[in-house]
This record gives sequence, structure tokens and C-alpha cells, in this order.
Amino acid sequence: MNFLGLVCDPIGGLVECPCQGRNAAGVAVALTAAELSLGGIKQLIPFDEMLQTMYQVGRQIPPGLRETALGGCAATPAGKKLGCKFVPDKNTGRTAMIKTVIFDIDNTLYDYDSAHLFGMEALTAYCIKEFHISEQQIRSCYDKAMKIMAKRIGTDSAAIHSRMLRFQCMTELLSQPLFPHVENMYHAYWDTMIANAKPSPGILKVLEELKTRHIRIGIGTDMTASIQFKKLKKFGFDSYLDFVVTSQETGVEKPHPHFFEVCLEKAGCAADSCVFIGDNLKKRCAGRL
Repeated sequence: MNFLGLVCDPIGGLVECPCQGRNAAGVAVALTAAELSLGGIKQLIPFDEMLQTMYQVGRQIPPGLRETALGGCAATPAGKKLGCKFVPDKNTGRTAMIKTVIFDIDNTLYDYDSAHLFGMEALTAYCIKEFHISEQQIRSCYDKAMKIMAKRIGTDSAAIHSRMLRFQCMTELLSQPLFPHVENMYHAYWDTMIANAKPSPGILKVLEELKTRHIRIGIGTDMTASIQFKKLKKFGFDSYLDFVVTSQETGVEKPHPHFFEVCLEKAGCAADSCVFIGDNLKKRCAGRL
């Protein structure tokens, strides 16, 4: 609880600074917390609820304070002089400058989960009106359609995200006409979802700061290109971007190595000069080169 909302602002990309001092302070806090617990002092907030709160607060922290070296101590004049660097490679001893930062889109540049709920509400309202079925039936049909699609086309391609295909499958399961319902369902969902999507707090400042440092900015995202381009334009990110890579273009999804190979090809730099920022550790690290 004492460290709720703690920022991460590595100077020069080095985790040791300023984290060493904070970690030392954390030891003192941990010892104090142990003494309080042994002394019989009860916490008012249950542990499970505290974990969920930590996650929610972490999501609300601006990207510049999430280990990007773009805020906090790293953004001070002294911190900037040290440059945006990686820790030296333990095998070569070489320290690489960051030349390109690649962002995921969903749940990174904006809160996908919240926007998705708005889209699902619009889809549900349409289905209730047109098909005269319950909200529970719609949810069940939606989930079943997703499973059918996964079985038919697999989960390692952009097609798995296609709402057009998903809603086509739904209308078939409901024995409803494809026309005009599939297209209407598509627009009900995406138009509402994108209209209610909001950029992550502070992300524009992060992009502006990267540009002032002459660092290239790219996008590496799963999903279909047409939808992702609409999001980027809606958020006003288009003028900051140097390149975009989608799973529709690469033919595979993260963390397949080929996806990241295409990212590096467009970035025009080596892997140790490139940073990928996303919300899913498994999706980013499992496919590293």
C-alpha cells in the first residue's frame, strides 16, 4: 500500500538508477510492515482487493512513467544527458542507443477493454431489437462464434480478430439473414467502440518527447489493418508514426519471430537498438530474436 502508484523512470535505461535507492527504502518498509503484522495490527483492505487496486492504479499511470525513460528522473536535464541507453550486453560489452520505439495499440495506446464494452453494448442492443433474443443468448452466441472461428482458421492470424467474420458466424448460428445484419452488426460494434475509445493518459506527450529526441516511432499490432489505422487516426497519432506493422501484413501474430523480423526491417535498426512497448509480456518476450 505504501508504494501504490510508484513510478519507474530508469535514467539512461539503467534499472539500477533510481531504483536502487527505492528498493533500499522498500526493504525498510517491508520490515516495518512485518513488525506491524506481528504486532497484531490489521489492514483494512483485504490482500486480494489490494492486488486488484495495484493493477488498476498501474494502468492509470501515464506511459512516460512506466519504465520508458521518458518521465520522472529520466526526464531531468541531467537524466537526458546520460542518453536513452540499454544496459551493456554481458557478452559483447556493447551499449546500444535506442533508435526506435515500437508500440502495441490495444490496451497500450488506449484502453481497449473499456471501449470494447461500449461496442458490445451497441451490438447487444441491435441483436435484441432485430432478433428478439435475450442478452444472455447474445453473449452465448458470441462466445460460440469465437470458438468456431478459432477451430476453423486458428488463432495465429489477423482473421481471428475479424468482427465481420465473427458476426457472420453469429447470424448463421441464429439462422438469420446475412444481409443486411452482418454489416449492420459490424458498424454497430466498431463505430461505437472507436467513438468511445480514449488515448492513454500522457501518451501524446510521450510521442512528442520521442520525436524531439529523433527516435523513430512504429506500431506493432495484431488485428486487421483497416481497423487499426482508423484508431490511430482517431487518436491523432498518425502524424507521429514512421511505420506500422500488423499481423494481417506479416501473416502471423505476436509472439511469432517473423512478426518482429518485419518490425526490425521497417525500423531499419538492430534488435538491441529497438524497444517494444505493450501490455502482454508473453506476447512480446516469447518471440524475441
